[in-house]
Amino acid sequence: MRVVESVSNSRVVAVNLDSQPWRANLVTGTIFGNLDVNSQDTAMTDCFFKPDGTKMYTIGDGNNRVYEYTLATAWDVTTASNVAAISVSSQETSGTGLFFKPDGTKMFIIGTNQDRVFEYTLGTAWRVNTASNVAASVQTSSGGTSETNPQTLFFKPDGTSYYIIGTVADRVKRYDM
Repeated sequence: MRVVESVSNSRVVAVNLDSQPWRANLVTGTIFGNLDVNSQDTAMTDCFFKPDGTKMYTIGDGNNRVYEYTLATAWDVTTASNVAAISVSSQETSGTGLFFKPDGTKMFIIGTNQDRVFEYTLGTAWRVNTASNVAASVQTSSGGTSETNPQTLFFKPDGTSYYIIGTVADRVKRYDM
């Protein structure tokens, strides 16, 4: 089983696990390939895959862009080619997290500069170069336990809540839509 393990040192690293799906034994996993994304951004912070594995998206802190890649072989990052990008710097200059609605019509980013989630509508599903900014959420640092350094986000499958985690409050915070 191939699993994307990390985005570090400007590389998306994939790990090959044993034959048991969802068994996270990263000690025995072997790297089967990686994609050097240094030419797009030297400070990649997150990646997201289209559910069928034919598209991959990255966000970085260096160029403030979301990059779209097409994978010739689903889930195999060694077959990826960069096909589009969109700047998010007018909303967030330090992007750290990226998430897409399951149908690919919405994209969400989070970062450490604005401390809020930004929502984009994609004119064509899964095509970042058709994105337009729609709305921003409440600040993640407002009320209760402050999180001024959000790192990633995840949406509940039905879209009614989202979750963030960061390095200041060290808590998982839930926000209802």
